[in-house]
Amino acid sequence: MIGTGNREMHPLLISIANIDAGVRMKATSRSFALIAYLPIVKFVEVTDHEQSILKACLFHLCLDKILEPLKAAERASKRMADSAGGMHIVHTPLAVYIADYPEQQLVLCVAGSQSPVTTAHSSQFGDRPPGKDMHPPRTRNITLFTISQAVAKSDPYPSNSVHALEPFWRVCQSYGLNGVTRPFWVDWGSSCPSIFLAHDPLHGLHKFFWDHIVKWAINIMTGPELDTRLKILQPWVGVRHWANGVSKLKQVTGCEYQELEKVFIAVINGAVNSHVMRALHALLDFIFQSQNLVFYDETCEALSAALSEFHDNKQAIIDAGGRRGTKGIINHFHIPKLEMLHIIVRSARLLGAPYQWTSDITDTHVKTPYQRSNCRNFHEQCARFMDRVEKLNLFG
Repeated sequence: MIGTGNREMHPLLISIANIDAGVRMKATSRSFALIAYLPIVKFVEVTDHEQSILKACLFHLCLDKILEPLKAAERASKRMADSAGGMHIVHTPLAVYIADYPEQQLVLCVAGSQSPVTTAHSSQFGDRPPGKDMHPPRTRNITLFTISQAVAKSDPYPSNSVHALEPFWRVCQSYGLNGVTRPFWVDWGSSCPSIFLAHDPLHGLHKFFWDHIVKWAINIMTGPELDTRLKILQPWVGVRHWANGVSKLKQVTGCEYQELEKVFIAVINGAVNSHVMRALHALLDFIFQSQNLVFYDETCEALSAALSEFHDNKQAIIDAGGRRGTKGIINHFHIPKLEMLHIIVRSARLLGAPYQWTSDITDTHVKTPYQRSNCRNFHEQCARFMDRVEKLNLFG
């Protein structure tokens, strides 16, 4: 969502993977270029199921058109100039795609009940994979084969009859698909989503902490108790002091997530039983270890050990009443973001430390064009703003 006024769109930014991570992480370094806003439209005279298929297909169609020059350069190479003016023969493979969890599912063409990176179903989310760190990866070949099976069973391009896509939607749901028949990455070399979909620390770690770990603690020890313990902490230079607590907060930033993570374990100590403490301590240890700038074998082993410690003690959270919904106690941990924690070790071995793929850097870029417009006929104004910024950067 960009700006206000109920305006929704998918911002598309691009960068070069061989830029040093320390440079790319600085919002002022202009390492990311905003190249497009993808529309989020509402189709008329269609069912909700058909609406979801059409929206997903439009997303992939837009990306296919926008990114076609990069696909062509990946196949046949292209002469490009570096920052010093030297010419090089360049190939442009898809290295990393940074997105939150719903967009990852959209990119991989899977339904909401499926993991976008592994073959796990929602009923398996939060389980410890038997004898492994994660469920088997959802590779390129698996996805394309599953799509071909669905297409062979039902026509994705039916006649113009009323609700013609409903039979295809039902087939797609049985295969765990969202209805897209031609992903934008299918002709981008040998791009494999189980590799290029990186774990996003902002949503996958820090927002997971706020949405679940903090909520579990509040359900067990109550919000006023957590707030009181935070209020009486001695103020420290460089550490945020929560003078009003956190249980009533509605809007929380990524920086505030991280500030609360620093003191959370110390604050809840003594208010939860030892097994709950071990489970939550293991998750916080995992979150901090995942933000290391360099990953060694020892780092990966520590992450695996932290997840194992959580799985060994997680039942205590349910027994203490931490997992609670509007209808009472929830007796499982079928949480998508918890499932995604299992891919971090594999992702770090393939793509490097996850901290460099966080989306909080790109968030600072996507809102500016809309905020600079007068919020009327903003499409043309956003495009004109991006064009002028690009010209200024080239001139400078």
